[in-house]
Amino acid sequence: MLCLFKGCGKKAHSKGLCIAHYQQQRQGKELKPLQEQFHGLSELERFEKRVADHPSGCKVWLGAIMQMQNRPKADWHGQWRNGAGEHELTHRAAYRMYKGHITQGAFVLHTCDNPRCVNPDHLYLGTQADNVRDMWDRNRAAPGVVKGTKHGMSVLTDEKVREIRDSKETGPAIAKRLGISTTTVYDVRNRKIWKHID
Repeated sequence: MLCLFKGCGKKAHSKGLCIAHYQQQRQGKELKPLQEQFHGLSELERFEKRVADHPSGCKVWLGAIMQMQNRPKADWHGQWRNGAGEHELTHRAAYRMYKGHITQGAFVLHTCDNPRCVNPDHLYLGTQADNVRDMWDRNRAAPGVVKGTKHGMSVLTDEKVREIRDSKETGPAIAKRLGISTTTVYDVRNRKIWKHID
């Protein structure tokens, strides 16, 4: 279904409107025609305006990046708003536009270990298991080896761990203040977890 705003032509997102017109409506603004990005270029032409060749053979995304909590900035993927007005990771967009359909549940993986690379020759489809195995094979992580803040699910920092161990507060008080479970506080204090921190 297309946006109900006359002449828009973008995919409807909510209440019959595309994302941009829906946001205009929610903000109480008068619905107006959208400014055409890059003066009417095709989706592929818009995409390629934000890509630069790298000496490594990668084609690097220069536009917006998706911030990833607890991950170094170098690990962040590019993102953009595609022709349908939806946010899309740029390596997935590159695969879709250059190579074709991405089957449901498939991951677009890199052969080059560069999250911002959109070179279709460096992209292939795989599963989550393929993605994890690739991560282990390339020593980005290994089962049971990733510790502390390098772990993707980490909510504590080395400083907070030391603070928990040095504090005279009760476990429940620390847990409430730091937004973690009491069990985590006791496990940190008893060195069941974060053993590598003195």
